[in-house]
Amino acid sequence: MNKNQDEPATLPATDRQLFFVLDAFGTLIKPRTGVIDIYCRIGRQFGTRLSREQVVQRFREGRKKFFAPKSEDDQLISSDEIERGLWRDLVEFVFDDTGNVQELFEQLWHHFSLPENWTLYEDTRPFLERLNRSGRPFVIASNFDTRLNGIVEASADLSRAQFVYCSATVGYRKPSTGFYRFVESDMLDRFGPVELFMVGDDYENDVAAPGRAGWKATHLCRTKDAAMPVAGLMTDEESVSSLLDLPGL
Repeated sequence: MNKNQDEPATLPATDRQLFFVLDAFGTLIKPRTGVIDIYCRIGRQFGTRLSREQVVQRFREGRKKFFAPKSEDDQLISSDEIERGLWRDLVEFVFDDTGNVQELFEQLWHHFSLPENWTLYEDTRPFLERLNRSGRPFVIASNFDTRLNGIVEASADLSRAQFVYCSATVGYRKPSTGFYRFVESDMLDRFGPVELFMVGDDYENDVAAPGRAGWKATHLCRTKDAAMPVAGLMTDEESVSSLLDLPGL
């Protein structure tokens, strides 16, 4: 684990500069309209007869098929080209009953590139304002391609980040060890000695894996039924239901 289960939820005392390392999708931002709703709407424009339930099932299967590690040693190499290809494969997998999957994919890709199609979670802005008032710096580190840069730059709140790390430019996707080592090394070069505190909604990507890399980490569980891979691994002190409940604020 990333910390002792009996340890209270306080930030570590250290001479190194402490940075919050924040996941993006599912943590700071979400699509203004749900992903599945957009897939269904655009899919219907191209003639799909799949029900919403079928799209949900195929999307989940596609995420596992194309994005999940194939083994514990799978380093999940990433680049803009790779990420685009994976999403194209997923769209083709979901919509196998349409004749022009490439154009369907292009419309989906473009939709999620537009900043106006994304919105902040309700606790994101007040959380980032508290960080700003307290002088605590943060970076964004997420599995995403370089479309994330435009989304961040268009937001007065997100653009306060000291830097944005997306997997496509890092060269690895979470939970690959290479992702965390790259961020750690690059931040050392940019900011000097740092203490990293990861926050995100995905247990494996944002808690377990950075914990193995020696980072502090907290799981963001906005819903009580948020799934974790192994029940009982975490105490209440190691998870929060809101960004505003994070230690150090």
